[in-house]
Amino acid sequence: MTHDESTMRAALFDRYGPPDVLYAGTVPLPAIGPDDVLVRVRAVSVNGGELLLRSGAVPRWLLRGPFPRRTGLDFVGDVAAIGVRASGYAVGDRVWGLLSEKPDATGQALRSLAEYVAVRPAQIAAAPASLTPIEAATLPVGGLTALLALRREAGLRSGESVLVRGAAGGVGSAAVQVARALGAGPVTG
Repeated sequence: MTHDESTMRAALFDRYGPPDVLYAGTVPLPAIGPDDVLVRVRAVSVNGGELLLRSGAVPRWLLRGPFPRRTGLDFVGDVAAIGVRASGYAVGDRVWGLLSEKPDATGQALRSLAEYVAVRPAQIAAAPASLTPIEAATLPVGGLTALLALRREAGLRSGESVLVRGAAGGVGSAAVQVARALGAGPVTG
């Protein structure tokens, strides 16, 4: 697929359904404002909520924007450009992050299953150098969900025991590791 410098490839879908409704299409390259960072995406993950959205299982009144729709919430990539007021990162830095639900000009939230994303510096952090982009992309949504569940919802304190039901899934496997990092013990899944 060829495209010019003002466009990029992205995963799109024109109707709800199984994974085969996804296709590679061309969309405008995200414009970065003075406070934004442009990230060239190297890897993303596919999360349960996105599967429900694409399949059409989410109530239609919760969905914004017309078709074609995009998918992807988290990402790992390299900083490609920096707005004049953005700070904390340099071109070439490897970062990971989560996209906000802020709609773009079409009324849809920007999604990460694309060649580039534009984000605020607060939405990204340095990606761990010990992980490949693919390994790192598995952690932002599941890891954050696990952290919030254990800290905010469960009020986990050091030394408490934890049973993680569904520890083989994305959130569950992260929950086991996060619980151990928070000082829980024993942790079973």
